[in-house]
Amino acid sequence: MLLHSTPIFYSARVTVECETPLSIKADESDLTIDSRIVRDVNGYPTLPGTSIAGVLRSVARACQADDKTLFGAASDDANPSQIQVSFGFIHNSHNQPIIGLRPPEQHDSQNEVETLLKDLMPILRDQVALNEYGAAQEGAKMDRTAVPKGTRFSFELNWATDQKNDEQWHKILSWLYHPQFRLGGLTRRGFGKVKVISIKQQVYDFTQPDTLTQWQQNRQLDFNAENGEEISHTFQATHNADYLHFSLDLEAEDFWRIGQGEKALGTLGKDFDKEPDLKPYTEVVIEWQNQQASLKQQQVVIPASGIKGALRHRTLFHYRRLLDDFSDGIEPCERTNTELKELFGTTEGEGLAGALIIDDIYLDQTPKHKVMMHNKIDRFTGGTIDGALFSEQLLYGGGFVLNGLIKQGNQSKPLLEAFRLALTDLAEGRLALGGGATKGHGYFQARQANFTQLEEKAN
Repeated sequence: MLLHSTPIFYSARVTVECETPLSIKADESDLTIDSRIVRDVNGYPTLPGTSIAGVLRSVARACQADDKTLFGAASDDANPSQIQVSFGFIHNSHNQPIIGLRPPEQHDSQNEVETLLKDLMPILRDQVALNEYGAAQEGAKMDRTAVPKGTRFSFELNWATDQKNDEQWHKILSWLYHPQFRLGGLTRRGFGKVKVISIKQQVYDFTQPDTLTQWQQNRQLDFNAENGEEISHTFQATHNADYLHFSLDLEAEDFWRIGQGEKALGTLGKDFDKEPDLKPYTEVVIEWQNQQASLKQQQVVIPASGIKGALRHRTLFHYRRLLDDFSDGIEPCERTNTELKELFGTTEGEGLAGALIIDDIYLDQTPKHKVMMHNKIDRFTGGTIDGALFSEQLLYGGGFVLNGLIKQGNQSKPLLEAFRLALTDLAEGRLALGGGATKGHGYFQARQANFTQLEEKAN
């Protein structure tokens, strides 16, 4: 808020691009899907300023900044927020933010990018939590809509202060590169990661007489104008010291499939005679080249939730083993249960965001794939049991790099050691990902593994 006591006004127009799907849930009901994404008056997805400001405030607290001064407080004697954040306006296929009411006749129905973004479900990701019997937990089966990887938004970030302070302003902008700056929901399941494309800043000093004229010329809400100094090169994304980093370069030993897709890879009649019943999970993504966007169909995706679930299960096994927790029954002891929730998060009670961050992984090149037939024989007739004959399309070979972060907190050494052992099992082919583990599918070998920081903290 611009006041007489805060004559210095820093302004930055920020453009970000989704590196993973982004989903900010709207308060609208729908009979066909469980959640809808927030949209603007034109029907395009948008980023509410409150969501951006809330995440920035959370990062400020993590960086031990004075968030009450910068973002205000609800108490009677508190000052208003010094930080202003606009809505995030989505970009069209020509890399221009769509701002203001757009008449329907201006919508290009032939533009596949804009048509996808206006779709009710640009991406629909199924979510399910399994119990100890391998079935869905009660109330834990749902779907979530999101905008695809590659979607771009622009928003304005402003800071009003009493005196010029470039160092503090750059610190505020650096929070956009913090590992905790993730927008929307499901950020611990791979969603919400963004990268900064551009930051154009302008600084106004209203103690100078000619500043008002400059303000009047440049304050129009025109994100396409080439105003301001490009300073995004000043910052770089680095692993924060508060986070433990680990990395595995994995290569598949054999066949594998993680998730369930809607359309098979390849061509009907050439690669298979009929559409397979089970397919690898793929998504459409937006690609940018020379400031122009296009769609890339059927990019193979490895959902972070599929990796996180397997690691959680194996971490629990090792943690109970290290603590000699061989109590009767399925439920672990209270200490084990509490620490595991702090690492992986939970939806119980008020919910808790876990300390582990893993992103969805998109394969640049599609591995080789093959359709396999499955059936189950009736022992009395020797024929196929009804409903037990189906086909499955599997990926063969290939690999991916798994990167992850753990926000350091009160994790015990046995818990970190258990998680390291789970990663080791994955790296050495003892922990499968995806379906068909009992048939030898989903096992990987690490070409390279790096979890030195975990080892240091666990010992």
